[in-house]
Amino acid sequence: MFVAAPDDVRIFIPPVNVPQKPPADAIITTLSGQAFGTSWQVKAVLGRGDATEARARIEACLDEIDAQMSPYRPSSDLCRFNGAGPWQHVTLPPMLLGVVAKAVEVAQLTDGAFDPCLLEAVETWGFGSRAVDTGLPPEPVRDGLKTRPSDWRDLVVQDGGLIHPEDLRLDLNAIAKGYAVDCLMDILRDEFDVVSALVEIGGELKGIGARPDGQPWWVEIDRVPGATFGRSLIALCDQAVAVSGDWRRYFVHDDKTYAHTIDPVTGCPLDNRMAGAVVMDKDCWRADALATALMVMGAARAMAFCAQHGVAALIMVRDDEHIIERLSPLMAAYGTEE
Repeated sequence: MFVAAPDDVRIFIPPVNVPQKPPADAIITTLSGQAFGTSWQVKAVLGRGDATEARARIEACLDEIDAQMSPYRPSSDLCRFNGAGPWQHVTLPPMLLGVVAKAVEVAQLTDGAFDPCLLEAVETWGFGSRAVDTGLPPEPVRDGLKTRPSDWRDLVVQDGGLIHPEDLRLDLNAIAKGYAVDCLMDILRDEFDVVSALVEIGGELKGIGARPDGQPWWVEIDRVPGATFGRSLIALCDQAVAVSGDWRRYFVHDDKTYAHTIDPVTGCPLDNRMAGAVVMDKDCWRADALATALMVMGAARAMAFCAQHGVAALIMVRDDEHIIERLSPLMAAYGTEE
């Protein structure tokens, strides 16, 4: 269980083996930039190479991922797939096929609560490439989102590509950032002999090893605006954390708030009182996808899922004017005093 520290700070420390630690006088290199329409930052103790080389390699990796997986970059491989004819075979690069396989894996695990095929609904509701609309889509259009002819179950990998189901458009945004975090960490370890680093892209994070001062990489969980509970800190040592929340992208129409996470069943923004979900996992891609899935499930189903599958999660639920926090059994086991 978690215990609130005296200054109202909760600490979550997953069990780890003794982490690798650079020398106490080692220098932490900090790099940052923009990618995927958001920001990225890397803090690392480089074992070899320098900051210029590391930045070039990081930016090349991020550009490759965007060139393959962006749903809004017309030349991307994903856009090429989404624009193909019904049931046409589309050859795709191995990296993209690998991420699609991971997305389908989570879709199967969550019984479709995570759905990588909702781009049509995302754009219809104004959460895609165009600005968020203050009106609602026409009712016949909304009804059409509920009767899609194809879904993620129709994705078929064949001969180095995918068969494009009728009227299906992939959207990997709920997994691609987490995947990119994992990729950057692998590059740091494999190409720059890094044993201590923190990687962040748009709020998804992964840490390895300990800092030169012996401390883990501490990160603070995003708080829902207006929440009254205190701060929550996580020790990221060979762990990743991802957050999904209804306060990040939304619009208000007739005094009702519509947030960006889409319910795969209705094709409409969620209406289940979920405010946010925080997930810890060894892999950032999995934490990223599961955070979205838990939002879609709703509190009761999400808690049952986490207990059944050993998922470390913090669930935030709206109850009138208040936010209620619930910890999965594994997340509660990580809690300790400051």
